[in-house]
Amino acid sequence: WNRLRQRVRDGATALVTLGDGAVLRNGSCSTKNAGVLVNGSGAKLVMEDGSAITGCELTGGGSYGTAVSIENSSWFEMKGGTIGGCTALTTSAATSGYGGTVYVYGGSFVMTGGTIAGNVCEKSVGGVLYYSGTMSLSGTATIAGNSGLYPDLYVHDGASKRANVHTSGILSGRIGISAANLTAGELLPITADSGL
Repeated sequence: WNRLRQRVRDGATALVTLGDGAVLRNGSCSTKNAGVLVNGSGAKLVMEDGSAITGCELTGGGSYGTAVSIENSSWFEMKGGTIGGCTALTTSAATSGYGGTVYVYGGSFVMTGGTIAGNVCEKSVGGVLYYSGTMSLSGTATIAGNSGLYPDLYVHDGASKRANVHTSGILSGRIGISAANLTAGELLPITADSGL
């Protein structure tokens, strides 16, 4: 597993589906993408019920993408499963960085189910770091119970980026908002009835 470090790369269309019972665990890296790198317009990763990504670790400063990095027009669809038990920036040498158990940078993240919880990034984002691209949350999607300076969902830098993070239909899960100087209403068009 430490090397499907797993790259779902661009070029020809590549689809990787983690089905019931599939567990990816214990990826480790000092800089970025300790788990799965989904990169390029033909690349897609799908997680289904009963799958898991766990125990991934980023040890260096300035790092990101502890479990999944979604970059350069790639696609990650989380229908179910869990992402948990991942850690970033916990060593004394890692004085700063981005973290982000799931890191969205120019790709698309669609989450209709599953749970991202129990991840730790002491100095930055413990859960999902949205930097650019698109992100859609619906159904039973749950991002909560992570730890860090910004524990759960952090939308980086500015209203133009916030506009690309939205809900679709009814959200019955729970999303923890954790961004400095922004209210939940500014981040996502979700009412309290949608699970915030």
